[in-house]
Parts: sequence; C-alpha cells; structure tokens
Amino acid sequence: MKIIHILSHITATLIIVQIKFTIAEKEYPAAIAEVVQTAETYFVEGLCGIKEAKTHPLINGYLTSAQGQFGVSYGNDGFFVDDFTGGIFVTMSDDDINIFEQMEVGTHVSVKGGTPICLYGTLALDGGTIEVYEDSAEGDVFELSQSAREIGAFSPIQIGQFEKPPSIPDYEGVNNNICNCLDPVSYTKGRLITVRGVMTGSLFDDSPWGWKIFLAGSGEGDIGQVFIDGASDSYVDDIRDTLLIEGTSLCVTGLVAQFSGVGWELLPRTKDDIWLC
Repeated sequence: MKIIHILSHITATLIIVQIKFTIAEKEYPAAIAEVVQTAETYFVEGLCGIKEAKTHPLINGYLTSAQGQFGVSYGNDGFFVDDFTGGIFVTMSDDDINIFEQMEVGTHVSVKGGTPICLYGTLALDGGTIEVYEDSAEGDVFELSQSAREIGAFSPIQIGQFEKPPSIPDYEGVNNNICNCLDPVSYTKGRLITVRGVMTGSLFDDSPWGWKIFLAGSGEGDIGQVFIDGASDSYVDDIRDTLLIEGTSLCVTGLVAQFSGVGWELLPRTKDDIWLC
C-alpha cells in the first residue's frame, strides 16, 4: 500500500509539473498600453519617427475601425485595434489585403512581430503578421447605442491639443487648446471615444483628404477637431445641411489620432458616429 501511495504521489507530481511547463510555454500578448507608452516619438521639420523602436512578439485586440476606413489619411488600408488597455493603428501589406476579406469593427485579431512606426504623426504597428480569431464579435464589443455613448461623452478638448492655431472657417473666437509645439498632448490617443460639443465655424472641405469640423465644449476656447476621412465620406452630402451646421449641438464617436503639422483629431467611421445631442 505504501508503494502504491508513493507511485500515486510521483504520478500526480509529474502531472502538475507537465501542466506548469505547458502554461509557461504559452505566448502572452503585450498590452497595447505598453506598446503606446514605451514608443518614443520624435518630430523633425514635419517628419516623425520612433527612437529605438522595439518589435513586439504579440498583441491581441478587437477592431475599433473597419479595414481601410481611413485609407486616404494614412495611404494604408489598415485598422485601429483595442485590447481594453489601449488602442493603436495596425498597417496592412498588399499581401494582407489579398488574404483577408473586409474586416469589420469587432473582429478579434492578433498581430505577431509588429514594430511601432510614426505614420504621418499617428503611432502605428507595422510589419506584423495578422491573424483573425474565429470568435470575432462582429461589432458587439465596441458598438454601443448612441444614447449609451452620449451618457459618457467627453468635452472636445479631450481629443487632444493642436500643434498650432488651426484655420477655422467663419470663427474668430478663442482657442485655448493649442500647445505651439511639435508634440501636443492627448490622454485618449488611439482610443474610441465620444465627444459632445457645439459646431464652431463652418464645414471645411479639405479635399482630397476629407472634411474638417470643429466642436467647442462648455469652457471658453475648449475646441477639438473632427476629421472625416475621404475614404469614408460618402455620407457627408446627406448630413451637411442638417447636422454639419454652425451652432449645432453634436455628439461624435471616433478614433483619436495625431497628424504632423496639425495635432490631435477625432476620426468618425460612419454616418452613425455623428448625431444631434
């Protein structure tokens, strides 16, 4: 009986050791917040880069923008991805575009071996191998109703600072959200957020890139910029005379992105991301 007990103990120990080795061999993803916070961006004469960029073996997350939704701004059909710690833009190669069908908001992906780059001012993960998980949520993870998004809406100033005073059509008021620097601050960079504000000035046609509108919050000069990318602007004609009017109170959901020479902007994805509130 004693021998049987000893053998049973040895067997149990071996099983425990095997489980520990199996767990230890599992590849854990880096938090996107780590990727964002450890990437040191620099700006020189309108150009930008990353100092000593580190390749990250693995990140996981859910798409917060559809593939190619901001293709005009970035010259790339990539997407924003979020893992609930942070968000970042992921570039796609021509091979990726040929492999994957149109990936929508909520698609669950992994990116292996991506390296941070500065893409026209926006931090992006480049050169990684993209894989799609079968459990993709197809929009359920980040798609809240407009009324739910409206409850937690931020002031437009939370989009982030302007590098320099922007040209706002038909507006001569105060703008206190300017850093006069090459590295403006945003505490929401890469994230999907909703802001509420009053449209200030008129709709600005920034062809061929897209459209600009400016929203003012409750504080004097609390102004943020919204940019509708030319790759996703088919709905502008439908709302320009009803929503995109000076003095209209708007809620806008979008991704927070930085562009060199401008500062931080909010990028709405579809018509449903802009509404009266």
